[in-house]
Amino acid sequence: MKRRSIIRGLGVLPWSLLPLLSCASRNNAVPGQEWDAIPLKQSSSGERDAELLALARKRIEKIRKGNLRLVIKENGRALADSSFEIRHIRHEFRFGTTVISESDGEGKMDAETYKLYQAFNSITAKCYWNERWHFPIEKEEGKRMYEGFENEMSFGLKQGLEVKGHPLIWTVPKGLPEWLLKYPVEERLSKMLAHAGDLVNRYKGNVHTWDLCNEFLWEPSLNHTEQRVWPHLESIPEILTYLEPGIRHIRKQDPLARLVLNEYGLEKDFTKGVTAKQQRLRYLELIEEMRKRNCLPDAIGTQCHVAEPFSMEEIQTSLDELATSGLPLQITEFWARTSKDRNENIQADEKTLEYIRNAYTIGFGHPSVEHFTYWGGDLLEKTGKPGPKGKALLKLLTEEWTTQSALQTDKYGGTDCSAFFGEYALFKDKKEVGRFHFSQKKKEEVVEVNL
Repeated sequence: MKRRSIIRGLGVLPWSLLPLLSCASRNNAVPGQEWDAIPLKQSSSGERDAELLALARKRIEKIRKGNLRLVIKENGRALADSSFEIRHIRHEFRFGTTVISESDGEGKMDAETYKLYQAFNSITAKCYWNERWHFPIEKEEGKRMYEGFENEMSFGLKQGLEVKGHPLIWTVPKGLPEWLLKYPVEERLSKMLAHAGDLVNRYKGNVHTWDLCNEFLWEPSLNHTEQRVWPHLESIPEILTYLEPGIRHIRKQDPLARLVLNEYGLEKDFTKGVTAKQQRLRYLELIEEMRKRNCLPDAIGTQCHVAEPFSMEEIQTSLDELATSGLPLQITEFWARTSKDRNENIQADEKTLEYIRNAYTIGFGHPSVEHFTYWGGDLLEKTGKPGPKGKALLKLLTEEWTTQSALQTDKYGGTDCSAFFGEYALFKDKKEVGRFHFSQKKKEEVVEVNL
């Protein structure tokens, strides 16, 4: 009921009257990445942010941890009155990244960088149909190039990471091959579906999650590509002229694939005439219509990056409203850069590092969020080693949000402790003797390890 009341509150907005301003005319953002615009109003922080962070920390203890009852056996017999140690390896929650330097794809990294990658459990590999500076799949018609995507995919798999492909569909002009525009709309759609279906089929079994579509709330449909003037706000039925057949086609190629919608501009206003609130409501309206048509995605994402930091209240508000969709949430492309350094701002000050810690705390502490990806190469220095941002994130994931505990079994071979959900290694006399998974879905069950 709450979801429906929010959507009804949208009313009939005069989208046709919204000023279609060109972002490039008022800032240095490249057309097609207007999320890089400086927001219209700077964030304020204070007591409310502090309250939300305190609440998130309490939620982390409640929703990301459970009471682990571990029973240890050897040859089927309980090991009573024995000393062990457990060490948390990876979270069950999906902490993700991208391939964060070109050398990583070749497998060349030092121990610190390897440790940083091992703190994650998901990696986003880029499979753009066409994009200016990433590896295009089909810049020239009929010449499919998979090497760039496969290098990133293979690197992730080699590190033991779940691979997420990004994106299957993206109608922004820089995401569409120029040759596509010589075709009528019906053929454009057919070729787009063929492109997406080819990727899903080709990598079935290696890639289980895909960003189905990027930035549909801001961009034209295939019917209106040539008329694009950002922000191009299509109606919900018009968005579904390509999104609905897209999701249905991909479901046929791989029924087990996990499909995510990926959007930006949901936390902060950064162009006149379109608010983040309006876009969140349109997102919910879209999901409600997809529910009626029985073509829902598996999760919805917010990119959560812009040229200036968000307040924690802005992030929390966005997540709370999106959660009324009833679908899991993903923070898909987070970064911590500022307009002072429009490149990658690798040498972060303490304020930026605090922003990373706080944003992750809000996301990890939100009950609807299942995935949080740090996007871009600014986790590493030019040397290839973790920089200040990488070190801050590594400390958060492996020192603060971790469980390492010495345990003593009782006469039944059992032992109890509070632990984060995820993968664990079991040690006896400083030697690893076993591994186990502590799942949130089975948190009431006893975890049994046979040595």
